Amino acid sequence: MVKIEKYIEKAKRTYLVGQLEQARKNYLAVLQLDPYYTDALHGLGQIASQNGDNKLSVFYLERAAAIDKNRPDVLADLGVAYRLVGNLMRAELNLKKAIILQPENPHFHYNLGLVLGDQTRFDEAAEVYQHTINLSPNHTLALNNLANILKRQNKLDDAISFYERSISADQNYAPAHKNLADVYETSGDVDSARYHFSSAIRIGHDVGAKIREAMLLPVIPDSLDQILEYRHKTSERLDQLFDQNIIIEDPLRQIGATNFLMAYHGMDDCLIQSKLANLYVKSCSALSFEAPHCAKWTPERAGEKYKIGFVSKFFFNHTIQRLNKGLIFGLPRDRFEIIIFSLSDISTGGREEGIAIEGDKFVKLSSDLGTARRQIAGDRLDILYYTDIGMEPQTYFLAFSRLAPIQCVAWGHPVTTGIPNLDYFISSCLIEPENAHRAYREQLVQFSGLPICISDPSDGMVLSPTSQEDKGRRIFCPQSLFKFHPGFDKILGVILGQCPKANLILLEGNHPTWTKKLRERLTRSIPQVADRIYFASRTDRRGFMNLLASVDVILDPTHFSGGITTFEALSVGTPVVTLPSTFMRGRVSLGLYTKMRVTDCVASDELEYVEHSVRLVNDRRWNTEMRQKILEAKSAIFESTDAVNQHIRFFDNASTDIE
Repeated sequence: MVKIEKYIEKAKRTYLVGQLEQARKNYLAVLQLDPYYTDALHGLGQIASQNGDNKLSVFYLERAAAIDKNRPDVLADLGVAYRLVGNLMRAELNLKKAIILQPENPHFHYNLGLVLGDQTRFDEAAEVYQHTINLSPNHTLALNNLANILKRQNKLDDAISFYERSISADQNYAPAHKNLADVYETSGDVDSARYHFSSAIRIGHDVGAKIREAMLLPVIPDSLDQILEYRHKTSERLDQLFDQNIIIEDPLRQIGATNFLMAYHGMDDCLIQSKLANLYVKSCSALSFEAPHCAKWTPERAGEKYKIGFVSKFFFNHTIQRLNKGLIFGLPRDRFEIIIFSLSDISTGGREEGIAIEGDKFVKLSSDLGTARRQIAGDRLDILYYTDIGMEPQTYFLAFSRLAPIQCVAWGHPVTTGIPNLDYFISSCLIEPENAHRAYREQLVQFSGLPICISDPSDGMVLSPTSQEDKGRRIFCPQSLFKFHPGFDKILGVILGQCPKANLILLEGNHPTWTKKLRERLTRSIPQVADRIYFASRTDRRGFMNLLASVDVILDPTHFSGGITTFEALSVGTPVVTLPSTFMRGRVSLGLYTKMRVTDCVASDELEYVEHSVRLVNDRRWNTEMRQKILEAKSAIFESTDAVNQHIRFFDNASTDIE
């Protein structure tokens, strides 16, 4: 017994000073003397875990727990080990056993919170983290993780509070600085975001924070000068990072964001998007993964079906699903085998609530980038169709890999991705300007008609619009607030100045700070009419359609026109005034009007935009005539099979081009 205690004491001492191999040998020596010595088995499990051999860790810890079922430290470590091998059910079970035996241990609760979070049981995880904090108020990791859940739940003020508490508990905890910067960026506080990204860089040399800091843009820009300043900084910082030879191991975890906001500046983004993509290609070799079947692929089909995969995070009750459902349903099943790859957090088998799109096969993609790549590659696709890229990070980073011989992207986020492995960008000559290809790194494909097949949003919907006479004159601009370019302010001011009895209705932002910032900007830029600008609460779809039908006129923002909202407005006959811009993202309404052969509300310049808008507000007869004209012509943009047929021809041609 004395000899065992001597080995145990030496093993623990060497373990504490990091001499893991010496500690392991001493524990093994104990087991030679007593194979059932719990402390030795426990110690070997801990060492195996630190060495990254989690399966061996489970082996030793299971033996220790079987010998002594009432050791909370053993059970807790076993729970952690099971989490690391991916067995979350056993992880949860063992951690709960440990908590029963030692309920005041905050570390046990914290690790249980991790397991619940891994299972996307975020409400339960939040309760566990809160209990951890009650037991240990300065538990840095629990404070940070609870803030992460609050951020996910869009409770940004609460998230900021807990991130600040995490930083107060440990000023040098870089992840909390980075996460807090992310919240500030989301809320539009770019100065605070920059400070905390810089702190994460200074403390932890965080590569992801360096890239996030380089991409930092205001959600609601103050002015055109501010836009130009930030774009210049972004371009300059990307050049610097490219020259630094940085290494990125997991871009989804380390960066977790896209260059989303730049598309709303009304400028050519191709160079900056390509710079960013080139940086990722150089810095992260894993992104250049190629599915094995791609190198051997041949276009000779001999009557075989195309195997096509559609991928998005937004295959639920979302604009992206509504824009693409008609195409997916319309592709003939005798020619196409369709696989839906969903990144949605909604748990589905293809038939769960919110998932209306069904293919021949439904795949819930892993949130791990490498696993998701392998899932898609395993289906040996002919065509991979991204309905949107740039709205969230996982599809963006997936698109760097060669997962199918033909890879294309639609205009869910209507700007070039800059990604070299994307072959085609699907658009329309009804929407694109002359020499449009210059704004794309992908090969631009311009269909002769609209590239989407969408049903009439008003079909089957019983609407009860409010009379315009009851509410006075109402002008509506139903767009996300980040679409409001600073240059649009003065146009709104002139319109309201010439329509003294009209009010302008905007929608509240996704975050209260967005509404506050835009309201403040409008008060500065057009103070004489700012008191007639109202922000309406967001409502359900029927309420929104009623509002569209009730107002006098819909205004398209300059530089970024409506998409689904224009379809919806035209479906109920409400005129949309639009000023086509230099890039496709400001020309969608033009394309719809052109298809309908109704272009009365398409302006050629800012003066005509104001004239059309004012006339629709003040001239009731012309307003009525336009509504009737729109209703009579709207069938041209709905339920068209032309989009499906043009896609089929494109897929055939793209297959031939690979030869």
